Amino acid sequence: MVTVHTEKAKINCASNSHKRGRKPASVPDGRHMAILQAIKTQTYAQVGAAHGISRQRVGKIVQRWKAYLPVRSLHVREAIKNGCGDQPPSKKENRIHVISFRLTTAEVELLRARYPEMKSEDQAARGIITKFLSI
Repeated sequence: MVTVHTEKAKINCASNSHKRGRKPASVPDGRHMAILQAIKTQTYAQVGAAHGISRQRVGKIVQRWKAYLPVRSLHVREAIKNGCGDQPPSKKENRIHVISFRLTTAEVELLRARYPEMKSEDQAARGIITKFLSI
């Protein structure tokens, strides 16, 4: 059985004249502007710690006010220097091929015994394959 109060509540909620909650802000307030200005030179975690909020909340504020975000300066990356000072820095070759195979426990123990200096079985197997291919 539906009561009169329930029907009245449904009618009131369905009307568009009374919306719930406060209206969304059209411009960021002072605290949010300070957070957006701090983003220019600091990480989200540093800004969050300074303002007493989490870095995730800082990210949400930045996402909400993208249009007000100041332009960040680009980080200048230094080239990776190799051992020889006279040679220009070389770019690492992309490893795009994957080779996968399974070994028995006995084969893994043989790898460990033969190559004890390797940190893992993966490195030992890769070393064997690259030595074989370079012959």
